[in-house]
Amino acid sequence: ASLCGLGGPFVETEDLYRGAASASPTEMAVGLATLANKGSRAKPFLILKIQDRNGEVLYEAQPRLRQKISRNAALDAVSVLKNHSGTRIFTGATASERDAWTLRLGPTGSTAIWIGFDQPTAIAREARLKSLLDEFVERLGND
Repeated sequence: ASLCGLGGPFVETEDLYRGAASASPTEMAVGLATLANKGSRAKPFLILKIQDRNGEVLYEAQPRLRQKISRNAALDAVSVLKNHSGTRIFTGATASERDAWTLRLGPTGSTAIWIGFDQPTAIAREARLKSLLDEFVERLGND
């Protein structure tokens, strides 16, 4: 997880292997992109491109990739994500009903959506959270 860009903290218990680790949406998107890049992690950036009004490119980010995990490990990890019309996805809500995630790997990049509150409180029943996540996946399409 740390090699893919998640900062932790990681409590070394059996819960870690079930996905019990703190991560921000940015960390999750970077981790997912690392898997998509066959184990090469890119440094995240906020601005992809700046153009003037004539369309001339004034700035364009240049991704810097570094191999962090093996190609085979990355491909194996991606294979467990649900295939939805050519896009790989993972959606899940916690049993506490306090937060939910959609992780999406499309042909043009990765997306991480987190639903929750800064101060943990129940949002909605687990079934409702899952239906919201499914709706997000449908609206995002296959790009």
